[in-house]
Amino acid sequence: MSMDLVADCSTEPTSLSMDSALVRFALASGSSASSPSISYVYGDCYDCSATALPSFAFPACFSLPTPYPTEFTVSCSTGGSAHLRLDPSQFGSYTFSITDDGTSCAAAVHTDSSPSPLSTATPLLLLFLYLLLLSTCRFFYLRRQKARSPSQLGLPPSSSADAPLLVSRRTSNSSAPSDLLPPARPRRVESLDAFRGLSLVLMIFVNLGGGGYYFFNHSTWNGLTVADLLFPWFVWIMGVTLGVTYRPAHCLSASVSQLKAAAARSARLFCLGLVLNSGGDDGDLSVLRIPGVLQYFAASYLWLTLMAFACEPYTDLTRNLHSAPSGLSKTSKFKYVLMGFVPLLIYWGITQTVAPGGCPIGYTGPGGKGDQGKHYQCTGGGNRWVDEQLLGINHFYHDPTCAPVYDCVAYDPEGIMGAFSAAFLAFLGLVSGKVVKGIGLGVGATPAAEQNPKQGRGVRTVKWLGAQGLILCAVAAALCGMSENGGPIPVNKNLWSPSFVLLCGGFANIVFAAFFYFVDVTHAWDGFPLREAGKNSIVLYMGHELLGSYMPFSLYLTANSMTKHWGVLLSNVIGVTLWVVIALKMHERKMYVSV
Repeated sequence: MSMDLVADCSTEPTSLSMDSALVRFALASGSSASSPSISYVYGDCYDCSATALPSFAFPACFSLPTPYPTEFTVSCSTGGSAHLRLDPSQFGSYTFSITDDGTSCAAAVHTDSSPSPLSTATPLLLLFLYLLLLSTCRFFYLRRQKARSPSQLGLPPSSSADAPLLVSRRTSNSSAPSDLLPPARPRRVESLDAFRGLSLVLMIFVNLGGGGYYFFNHSTWNGLTVADLLFPWFVWIMGVTLGVTYRPAHCLSASVSQLKAAAARSARLFCLGLVLNSGGDDGDLSVLRIPGVLQYFAASYLWLTLMAFACEPYTDLTRNLHSAPSGLSKTSKFKYVLMGFVPLLIYWGITQTVAPGGCPIGYTGPGGKGDQGKHYQCTGGGNRWVDEQLLGINHFYHDPTCAPVYDCVAYDPEGIMGAFSAAFLAFLGLVSGKVVKGIGLGVGATPAAEQNPKQGRGVRTVKWLGAQGLILCAVAAALCGMSENGGPIPVNKNLWSPSFVLLCGGFANIVFAAFFYFVDVTHAWDGFPLREAGKNSIVLYMGHELLGSYMPFSLYLTANSMTKHWGVLLSNVIGVTLWVVIALKMHERKMYVSV
């Protein structure tokens, strides 16, 4: 973030761009003719070297970013210095009075005007009230319809908490003994679609602009924002889906066919990712970015399928039904744990042993101005080094989130090393999927538990998911030392650090547990409209990536509205709403697209 000179100090602060304040620097009476120098460090720039303001004649005005506090240092002609810290408000106006009289050096800041922080959040509050109104109207509409004809709601015939959540789909007139039947195919877990839809809708909102709010943007380096959670949640959901739906094949040839199908799907995802990456380069292969979001899906999906193939052999068709509590033998569980941690161990082993030229071993900082500028070219340490060696500097991302604040070098947040962490996150999702499949099917449940709603399958599943989530969050908190920057392994989305992956998996378990309870257990909510969006996630993701900047998905009333939260938020909400409507129409026509 930089401070930009404002030509006219009489400019109204409200005419500045969003998240900006007006700062005026003036010399106090009695100050010497020589002008002191001023430097600053933005609050989101951890352990950074200061940035000097360009020379200017006093008085002068600058625009200052407001999301984080800023530290100022005034260096006077006496050799002394003064330090000030300012936590500005959006569209606030502040005056720095500097004394440099040849014998002393002092500075003070005065607040000329400071709008309430509520004014920044007003557009979001209005959006929340609007969504609450729509939800309330739909609730009472459905309640009225249910009173007339419950079948119009499309709800399951039973809403008791102890009802089977994953029901068998077998031919009713089959004469084969139940012990010899192949594993039951579970019905769709609607809450998983709704959770996927939530992640997708928020991802579209973030990618369209996130209303211009900094917390709907990715973290500069260490730390966690809403935007940081969304893509990892998708990876986790993919693992859950495979954990719920995977069934061992009945013979070797069928297993080979499964692997071929998985490899083909991964190849399609990878190619689609390359297509999206080529959009801004006019198809120039010499600068084509190779890593990306869909590429992570491709790698994680292929790895999960290989794990399932290795851990659940095709020879025992009935194991998934007759082993308690998750349908897996002890040997299979051991294999899953062993293989599941392999990607994380590879990630940690490489990133902690590689020392790129001139960089410390295991360096994980942002480089640039971070660490007082000592490791300027070391952004991402081993993560970036692997990309540079295997892909080349022209084939990964050149506009990282750390660039505006840390002035860091090119770095790809979806680089090769992060793919190993993503595979581990997908494994955590697979574990949760096995919990849903095993407990949801009621394997090993006692008759008393089935008759008591408080101990029913759904509630037990929710407890398991919630407990897993809390444990993962606790481990992540221990790894990062409950600190954004000072812990042993900081939470970092750019690096896909172990603490970040565990925290994302923990939050995903907790949120999914809530969705599972309200959608699949109590049926208090049918998942609308997130469920419909989640069923066509590839269409909405590809569509918004390709068409997000075109009408009607991007609309601004005036050029000035693009610099204000209300204008950006309105445009983004319209874009998200249109994609949700498309998903609803596709669901209405039973059109579902998968890769």
